[in-house]
Amino acid sequence: MSLKIGEKIKELRKAQDITQDKLANYLNISYQAISKWENGTALPDITLVPKIANFFGVSADYLLGIKADENEEKIKEYFDKAMKCSHTGDMQKGIAILREALDIYPNNCKLLSVLIGFLFGSFCANGDKELLQEIVVKSELVLQDSTDEEDRIDVLEKLAYSYNYLEMQDKAIETANRLPNSIINRQQVLSNIIMPMDKRKEKQQECVF
Repeated sequence: MSLKIGEKIKELRKAQDITQDKLANYLNISYQAISKWENGTALPDITLVPKIANFFGVSADYLLGIKADENEEKIKEYFDKAMKCSHTGDMQKGIAILREALDIYPNNCKLLSVLIGFLFGSFCANGDKELLQEIVVKSELVLQDSTDEEDRIDVLEKLAYSYNYLEMQDKAIETANRLPNSIINRQQVLSNIIMPMDKRKEKQQECVF
């Protein structure tokens, strides 16, 4: 590993206007670790190098020789495997596949948006509110960076319902109001959010079906 890798990370980060905090969130590490890399006082763990390379979309030989054209093919393979799990109803296997993919391509918004859908489906099946917390965090990442309108709409819908189930109704309504009146009707989402608490469990059961 090049001893100048920290300088390269800093250069790429500055060029793409990415904060240390944001990069740290995508890599699931502390911003202090990134600061140490950039200051030359520490090096990234070898397992993080592919993530960093794919995050910045660097050239084939910039960090570890990861080729961009190979990335696209690999991402499609992960996506296809996950969707097969969706068709068979094996949500946990699909989630595991998507987590594996995001471990390599941490800022791929398509993979993140699909994972959000799987997490929400899993929540509807088992009611684990920890999944909702993860949906909130990952949804904000997608909404910050994705330019795909279809993905953004899908994520906004799941985020609005997640806030609702977390009993954060103000946030749920605020999020629902960001939806366009098109494919997913804003009024439909709002009507599902603005309901008495005793009706929400009933709605969650509907979600399972």
